[in-house]
Amino acid sequence: MPLFNKFFKNMNNKCILKPDFVTGLSDAERCSSVRVWENKRTKFKINVQLDFKIKMLENETELLYMVRSFFNCGILWHYSKDGTVWFRVQDIYSIKNNIIPHFLKYPLRGTKYLDFLSFKEAFHIIESKEHLTKKGMDKLYSLSKGMNTGREYLTDVYYSPNHTK
Repeated sequence: MPLFNKFFKNMNNKCILKPDFVTGLSDAERCSSVRVWENKRTKFKINVQLDFKIKMLENETELLYMVRSFFNCGILWHYSKDGTVWFRVQDIYSIKNNIIPHFLKYPLRGTKYLDFLSFKEAFHIIESKEHLTKKGMDKLYSLSKGMNTGREYLTDVYYSPNHTK
């Protein structure tokens, strides 16, 4: 099978990414986060935002346009300082209807799967309006600190997600 056919499908001379390819790319280049920052004008003095992004070098811009087309949402940010481009999704509607359903159907592997579970939990806290309470904001803050590079791993335990066995 040619490499092109393995990762892409051609629809009316337009390249469309395959779902498994998007998940694999996300496993390598994606970051899901719960951003929490101080805002003295809000009830609990902090703001919160969900952020899904894939960061690549500018020479991969066309691929990120294809990712944006695949998800049918998001924007591309170009950072000239470090020569990168980011595909970003921050709106709740797109996270609910495009991002989360994709990764439920085509799950991530490894530790990024754990970050996805935390991201999904944060989404449910926001969707249920629990984030409008002190307890909900504390949960979101805790989730944000335990994701990505903030995640603590047990060094004496081998991690293998159940869905990959």
